[in-house]
Amino acid sequence: MTTTDSDGSSTAVEEAITSTDPVTLSKVWGMGGMTAVLVGLVAGLLVSLERLDLESAGIFGSGDELFQFWSAHRVALVLLGVLPILVALGTTIVPKQCGANTLLFPRAAAFACWTWLIGAGMTVVGFLVDGGLGTPDGGGQRQATALTLMGILLVIGGLMVATMCILSTIFSGRAAGMGLGDIGYLSWTTLVAGTIWLGMLPVLAANAVLAYVDLRGRPAVRFGAEDAIWEQLSWVFTHPAIYLLALPVLGIALDVVSSATGSEPASRGILLVATAAFGFLSFGAYAQSFFDTPGIPIMEEAIYVLAAFAIVPVALVVLGGVLDLLRRGGSDLGSRPPAPVV
Repeated sequence: MTTTDSDGSSTAVEEAITSTDPVTLSKVWGMGGMTAVLVGLVAGLLVSLERLDLESAGIFGSGDELFQFWSAHRVALVLLGVLPILVALGTTIVPKQCGANTLLFPRAAAFACWTWLIGAGMTVVGFLVDGGLGTPDGGGQRQATALTLMGILLVIGGLMVATMCILSTIFSGRAAGMGLGDIGYLSWTTLVAGTIWLGMLPVLAANAVLAYVDLRGRPAVRFGAEDAIWEQLSWVFTHPAIYLLALPVLGIALDVVSSATGSEPASRGILLVATAAFGFLSFGAYAQSFFDTPGIPIMEEAIYVLAAFAIVPVALVVLGGVLDLLRRGGSDLGSRPPAPVV
């Protein structure tokens, strides 16, 4: 068989698996992420219906099953859903905004994509076979819980490698003469959010490793106990870490408004600094109640309150930049927005 015959006989599945094309990879990220969001919403709906009348519970057989679906709902929305969708947007749009032909390290990007997909499958299977991230009453299966933790570690690894490829493209793949302040808003917010993700995801991976190592073999001492696993990982699914998911969405909105109105805010630099501050204040790896000192954690509570209040004026500055953008370009829109932009 000649090389030409071999190339011609390759199937669409083989081409997709071996492809390093950012568009193909973004389709895998996007389809997988949207599927996970749908699954997460269904799980959340079932949990909400069950909570309407807990005493006559009919959907789930026990409180442990209810907790497993509730935790699966959060994992599916964040690690398997929204984050991969944002990676899909960064994979396909960021190179174009930076003037690059493609992502840097395309093979690493492909490896990250399929690593995440395999990890997502392992995570889903772990939840389905009575595993998940622990249960309050210890009713889960240890082997299935270990499978879930391994799946989450693969998911984290895939997300981190993909993020590094996108950030490398922003830093080193820009067109000649283009500074960081000249890139699109989506690229800038992805740069900020990706940097914070690379600071938080290794901490989450360390939490998962602690739980996995303690869970295996002998009875768990502390970290791998069924009623302690979720508490160690829950910080990434709540504030302030969850705010970081809104940052690339804000970048998309700014790009759309800027393109539709054909204008820029009066103080673009201030807006970029404000979005960077918003990302910094969304760093949530410190907000782990599992490791709080005994007693009333006054210092920890004070930090949480200060961070919550500090992010409000930053968000107002960002909102002011968006409103200024709309005000400046409103007169240019006419009776309807330009169709190609929309």
